[in-house]
Amino acid sequence: MKSQDNIPVQSRAWRFSELAGRVIEASGWNQSACLTLAAGLIRESQEEGRLCAWIMPGNDRDESLFFPPDFADSGIICSMLPILRCRSNSDGFGLAEKLLRSGGFGLVVIDLTSGHYLKGRVVGRVHVLARKFSSIVLCLTRSPSGSPSLDPMVFLHVHVDASMNSEGRIRVMPQIEKDKTHSVRHSMELLYDAPLGLR
Repeated sequence: MKSQDNIPVQSRAWRFSELAGRVIEASGWNQSACLTLAAGLIRESQEEGRLCAWIMPGNDRDESLFFPPDFADSGIICSMLPILRCRSNSDGFGLAEKLLRSGGFGLVVIDLTSGHYLKGRVVGRVHVLARKFSSIVLCLTRSPSGSPSLDPMVFLHVHVDASMNSEGRIRVMPQIEKDKTHSVRHSMELLYDAPLGLR
């Protein structure tokens, strides 16, 4: 049974209206924390009628954050979230470019947690389209705090970590590594219930 208790409390800074028209990167070794940030934006986008897509590595041996039960518990309608597999990260950005060019997608998540980053100007083309259609491209990467963003065209880069508070809730705190949007002027915090085995 779906539990609404798992839906995190979103920070005002991590809202679609604050981040639209940008390429964003969420990085960290705690991948469940990155998943929480992604889920919040997907859920908000679906609630407001925007189409979303998740692009993930095509090789089954590559790691991916996509796990349908977690998304469903976060209030996401999985049947309305198309999943696309790509052969490489460059192909992933190519898919994102095609989706954005259609003008029909408000949010595209590119799962880059396998750790093989791209080279080239493809991020710039994706950024131009995100600006044109007021969309968001969210890149999920695996890198330690203090690492540079995957590309200069990333406008907001946050390093994500999580801890449990005294009430048994998971506290997710994105630390800002780079902010070219000048929209995040206060700290971000998300709270959600931990699984029963962790309480």
